[in-house]
Amino acid sequence: MSLKHGVLSLVIVLLAASCSEDDSTIDPALTDNPIVFSDLHLSHFLVDTDTLNVVPGEDKSPDDPVTIPLRVDVRMTRPTAPDEPAVIRCTVRPEGGRQVVAEETISDAVSGPYAFAFDLDLTRGDVGDYTVEVTADGEAAVSSALGKLRVISGANPPEIVEVRAPDTLELESQVVVFDMSVNVVDASGQQDIKQVFFNSYRPDGSPSSGNPFSMADDGNTSQGDMVAGDGWYSIRVQLPPTAQKGEYDFQFRAVDYSNLTSKVVIHNIIVR
Repeated sequence: MSLKHGVLSLVIVLLAASCSEDDSTIDPALTDNPIVFSDLHLSHFLVDTDTLNVVPGEDKSPDDPVTIPLRVDVRMTRPTAPDEPAVIRCTVRPEGGRQVVAEETISDAVSGPYAFAFDLDLTRGDVGDYTVEVTADGEAAVSSALGKLRVISGANPPEIVEVRAPDTLELESQVVVFDMSVNVVDASGQQDIKQVFFNSYRPDGSPSSGNPFSMADDGNTSQGDMVAGDGWYSIRVQLPPTAQKGEYDFQFRAVDYSNLTSKVVIHNIIVR
C-alpha cells in the first residue's frame, strides 16, 4: 500500500469514529417531549394573617393557627402528543428554604390550563415570602413556573373615625337623656373589634365614678344603638339635675383582639 492510500484510509476511519461518537452524545432533551409552563397566576399575592381566623371574644396570638386558601393557575404546553399524561406538582416553600409547607399534584396532565387549590396551614406569626413552584415529575425536558406569596401580620389598631354627640346640654329639673355614638373601623374587619368605651371627666377635672363606660353595636335601641353590626357603637346617658355645670371631657377608645388600642378621640360637651 502506498503512503497516499494509507493516509486516506486513516482519515476515513477517523471520520467514521467521529460520527459514531457524535450520535451517542446527542442531548436527550432534544428528542424528549418537552413540557413548558407559562401564565402562572396566584389567587393571592399578599395575605395579612391579622385578618384570618378572628374569633370574636378571643384574643389573638402569633401562635394561633391560620389557614390561607390558595389557588394556583398555570398553563402547560407539550409540542407533540405525549405517550402518557404527565404528573405536575405545585409546592410552596419559605423563600430560600427547602421545607415544603403545602403540596398538590395533578396526575393526568396533557396540555392546557390547570389549577391547584389547597390550604396553607400556618400560624399567625409565620410571616415572610413564600415561593410557589410548578414542575413536572419524571420529565427529562421540563421548565418550571415560579411565583411569590407574601405573608404579613399587619396588626393594625382600630380607628375611631366619627363621633356623634351633642355639643351643649341644658340642665333641667328632671333627668336629661341623650345618646352618644362612635363609628369604629378596623383593617382586620369589624369582627376584630373587642371593646369600645369612654371615660368622662367633670368640669373640675375629676373622673366620673362609672369610668370606663362600655358602648355596644348590638342594635339595642333602648341604649341608643339603631343597627347591630354597622360599626356604630352607642350608649344612652342620663344627666341628673344635680350635675356640675361646665365643660365635660369624653375620651373614646377602641381595642381589638390583638389588644391594640386606637388613638384617643375627645369630645367636649358643655352643660349649662
